[in-house]
Amino acid sequence: MKKLIASGAFVALLASAFVVSADWDPEKEKKEMQAVDETVKAFKADHPKMQVYFEKAAGYVVFPTIGKAAFVFGGSHGKGKVFEQGKLIGDASLSKASIGLQAGAESYSMIVFFENKETMATFKANKFGFDAGASVTAISTGAQAQAVWNKGVAVFTHNKGGLMASASIGGQKFEYKPIEAAKK
Repeated sequence: MKKLIASGAFVALLASAFVVSADWDPEKEKKEMQAVDETVKAFKADHPKMQVYFEKAAGYVVFPTIGKAAFVFGGSHGKGKVFEQGKLIGDASLSKASIGLQAGAESYSMIVFFENKETMATFKANKFGFDAGASVTAISTGAQAQAVWNKGVAVFTHNKGGLMASASIGGQKFEYKPIEAAKK
């Protein structure tokens, strides 16, 4: 029981490292956009067939880095930029909590594409999330991007580093803030 409590305290401490200041900083914004641009370029360079997603999707979210850590209790968090019809419209955050047999830490990039206006509207209304049974398409170096739409969404991830062993349950929650709201 003490180990379980200690594990929970460790994950809570780690999750607090993901807390972000609410103050808008133009230099920070510039660095975030640079990270988004580099992430998109890296995905496109490794997977040229992904270009069709950027061209045909109603919108997409780019998360340059999502950090994940766990020891029984787990958590992950990342910040990204939201685009609709190729134009920046806001900020997004992703949070996930899980419980189960899991240990380790890792980081990865993720791009979530919305196939149509309906799924994009659901995301913008902050009613979008993945349940524990949702699947994503993980792209690794050398893999080919293929049209894999699931309920109007296609998700691609790219591992940046770390090691995670996991057999856990949990869901992802997304939060969207339009550009003007994000600056306040």
